[in-house]
Amino acid sequence: MEQIKPYLSTILFGLILISFFLPFAGAGIFGFSINILGISLVFGIGEYADFYLPTFIIFFVSIAGLIISIVFKGQNKLLELILGGVIFLFLIIVAIDVPIALKIGFYFILIFSLALIGYNAYELFFKGKAPLGTITMKCPTCGAVVYSNETFCSQCGAKLK
Repeated sequence: MEQIKPYLSTILFGLILISFFLPFAGAGIFGFSINILGISLVFGIGEYADFYLPTFIIFFVSIAGLIISIVFKGQNKLLELILGGVIFLFLIIVAIDVPIALKIGFYFILIFSLALIGYNAYELFFKGKAPLGTITMKCPTCGAVVYSNETFCSQCGAKLK
């Protein structure tokens, strides 16, 4: 698990982008139903889809988050937290504004954005708070300061014990 942590934000941003290719909204009446993909709302392509600015913003913030998490190797938690919050905020706008039924793509993006916010908030505000009396030491591999009760280095993932 420690080895995947630097890539968790990257994975979540990637899953958000993949979710745009699932049915995002739809309607049905008398046995006839339409499903609109999220990507159709981003670019306004398709028979029933028009360009919709909030989905466009969510899509491009997700791309920006993916690029940032790759470039910074998951170390810029505050920016990733802010981008996850922007995605969540615009999802709420979509939920309020879209008059037809929201589908699985919307809910996947909602779940992944909440996971992104939760993970980055935990990493920023709760992880690394050592209990009183805990000794710090340096990682033998990368030299980062780690706590003596940790099994793996939080920076490079090297086994400490």
